[in-house]
Amino acid sequence: MKNHSKAPFLIVFIVLFSCWSCDEAEIVDPIFVGHIVAESNEDLKAFAAKGITTIQGTVYIGSEQSTNQAVTDLSPLSGIEEITGGLIIQNNESLKSLNGLQSLKINGGSIVIRNNSSLESLDGLNALTSIGGDLLLTNNPKLNSIVALSSLKGELKALSVINSALPNFEGLSGVSEIDELLVKENIALVNLTGLEGLKIINDLADISDNPALANLDGLNSMSSDPADLHAFRLNISENYNLRSIDGLESLKTVWDFDIRNSPLLENLNGLKSLKKANLFNMKNLGIEDINGLGSLKEVVALRLITCPNLKDL
Repeated sequence: MKNHSKAPFLIVFIVLFSCWSCDEAEIVDPIFVGHIVAESNEDLKAFAAKGITTIQGTVYIGSEQSTNQAVTDLSPLSGIEEITGGLIIQNNESLKSLNGLQSLKINGGSIVIRNNSSLESLDGLNALTSIGGDLLLTNNPKLNSIVALSSLKGELKALSVINSALPNFEGLSGVSEIDELLVKENIALVNLTGLEGLKIINDLADISDNPALANLDGLNSMSSDPADLHAFRLNISENYNLRSIDGLESLKTVWDFDIRNSPLLENLNGLKSLKKANLFNMKNLGIEDINGLGSLKEVVALRLITCPNLKDL
């Protein structure tokens, strides 16, 4: 199809479902080339009528700015097997599940699922095996399960989870390496079970402001010995119910380790394998000693601030 558009080439493409001959996209059956924006069930139904299995572009479901009540059913997308770009599902007030995406196996870009106030699970993504970018799950207040991601394998660029009802990470055991792990403000999160397959974090792990988090179980396989040690930073802070860090028992090296404001944490036994660190900061912990650091052989700076129960160095 020739491009007859005289308009400038835009960064964001909008595909109008009422006009499949529009200039910004081209259909080469069964492949759709272009980006998809769906803000209603009718948009999705119009797309389904084309029999597409592969989308070479990004799929946007929902409104970019305001909340949207018009998308409730993703079943018209049941034939989609691959998206080469990203999948953005956002601001859908009435969407309860992702049923309809059950054929999706490969997503070449990032998957962003955010601000969906009725979404309870990720059911529908059960066949997904690969994500080429980030997995961002944020501000879905009823999301209580991600078990549907159990087929996901390999690496992620970033995993960011901020959801008030999610109790654990069961469903992500196939993820073995990520660049950044961000686990913040998860009110119901009690542990990190589901991340047992995670062995390497290359850049940053930030686990903070999770008021119910009692332990770090689930990170037991993480050694985090990346090629560039200087990149790896670990921040565990403002987890006021944290009582154990035994889930870090395989951790061997870290550049910056900052653990603070966990007054119920009584020992550092979970760091028994830690051998090398650059900066190690501890503040407002309930620890009585630092015996758990017995294997630590190399450290540039070790700081202890306001640990009132500390008796023995």
